[in-house]
Amino acid sequence: MALGPLEKIKKAAGATARPKRSLPCGRSLPSEFPRAAGKGHAALIVRLRNFIEKKDLNHSASRDLILNAMFAFRTHFSIGQLVKKFQTAHSHIGAATVYRNIPLFLEAGVLRESFTDAGRQPFYELARAGHHDHIVCLDCTAVFEFHETAIESSQDRVISKLNFIPADHKHVIYAHCKLLSRDRKPGMKTGENNEKLHRRRQKTIS
Repeated sequence: MALGPLEKIKKAAGATARPKRSLPCGRSLPSEFPRAAGKGHAALIVRLRNFIEKKDLNHSASRDLILNAMFAFRTHFSIGQLVKKFQTAHSHIGAATVYRNIPLFLEAGVLRESFTDAGRQPFYELARAGHHDHIVCLDCTAVFEFHETAIESSQDRVISKLNFIPADHKHVIYAHCKLLSRDRKPGMKTGENNEKLHRRRQKTIS
């Protein structure tokens, strides 16, 4: 029996669907924090364009290419990872061009620093989601995003009590995984229970 158009689409989708992946501890890969309406790629492009016009800066084709490279990341990334991805597609443009534009993206509100890893390397994300905080796993480097109203309310009360006006803040929790700690041998340092964990995590963000 011949398949109808809808059945063909479903069959094709099933054939190309990626297998569900998980972290070494058995948890599902962290999903991105829900993106607020109107905060997608198009909104970031407009935000950058308005910032450039306000600052009376020249348009840069390289800057547009860097932004497109950032759009390709599904989650947080370091500048080193951005440079590697960017130069894979645009080897004729030097790494210095990428580094030089990062402060501009930050000032324009297109990019924001999310946290630093265990080695104090900063990681970034596109500013297309509502405010959220992070939990960084010290064992496999996975990053979990969350928003807790009680935490935000407590911070607001403290800020008000001390007579400050908040401008920005980052709340990052660095933690060991309870699920992986069961397999960690006594005396082992962080991450030594499995040297492949970090490499496995890096594959999920490239």
